[in-house]
Amino acid sequence: MKKKIIALTQRIEISKKGKEVRDCIDQNLIKFVFKCGFVPIQIPNYGEVKKNNNIFLSYLLNRVKIHGIVLSGGNDLGEFRSRDIVEFQLLNFARKKRLPVLGICRGMQVINKFEGGKLVKIKGHVGKSHLIYDFHNSKKKIMVNSYHNWAIKKCPQSLKINFISSDRSIESFSHKSYNWHGWMWHPEREKKFKKYDLNNFKKIFNQ
Repeated sequence: MKKKIIALTQRIEISKKGKEVRDCIDQNLIKFVFKCGFVPIQIPNYGEVKKNNNIFLSYLLNRVKIHGIVLSGGNDLGEFRSRDIVEFQLLNFARKKRLPVLGICRGMQVINKFEGGKLVKIKGHVGKSHLIYDFHNSKKKIMVNSYHNWAIKKCPQSLKINFISSDRSIESFSHKSYNWHGWMWHPEREKKFKKYDLNNFKKIFNQ
């Protein structure tokens, strides 16, 4: 049985001398996806744009059978228009093909923005671990890492809240109509991948 192919988006970095625009991704995210039983492929942010569509990405999506999409972390929304266009285009493609999607940190914010939501600046959520609480059962809680300066305070109607932090910011949600999910934490940044993240990732992309 062939492994399913999962498309991973990448952050953009500018070299110190400004001579290179680089697409990059944490190798641990590649490792995490492969450990879950899938084949990850990296999506470049490069490509001529026409009518808010990346032409190279359109070419790629027409020729590679993608079974799911991971919108990775890094970069604020609006920091690089080319990346914003790629990820919105991927969400349009996922909606059309009804593909599963996981948004990690920034990726969750992208789904929120795509669905009409807004972000607010937040403090105390960078470089730490904290407990988050099941929105429907506060006795259920998990420990996650945190690396974000922006938060979702109010969910669009198309999304349902799964977990919140102690300051009531939204840490996880799911789409009501599609198999789309958002995690504000980074599963790939754990020293040892957590069973909770591995099992839920497999559940999302094996549906």
